[in-house]
Amino acid sequence: MKKNVVEHQRVTLSKLSAGVEAQILELTGGRAFRSKAFGLGLKTGARLIVKKTSYSANGCLIIALGDLRVVIGRGIADKIIVSTEFSESLT
Repeated sequence: MKKNVVEHQRVTLSKLSAGVEAQILELTGGRAFRSKAFGLGLKTGARLIVKKTSYSANGCLIIALGDLRVVIGRGIADKIIVSTEFSESLT
């Protein structure tokens, strides 16, 4: 019997362009990072929209989580794995 498996294209948040909607699949940092991310509303299953991105090597991203806007650095964005294909099972 085959399990119902949903495959997602995994990419870091830092790779997305402005205007793209995504869902968080995984936070790859350590315990302290995950704790801080959770405090900002960044958790597995959360949906977000990239509002603005700076293309410099250490630029920042502005993301929208519902009505909340969060500014994060590219280093943090590199630790957040997202998918642009949504699954209700993650929420």
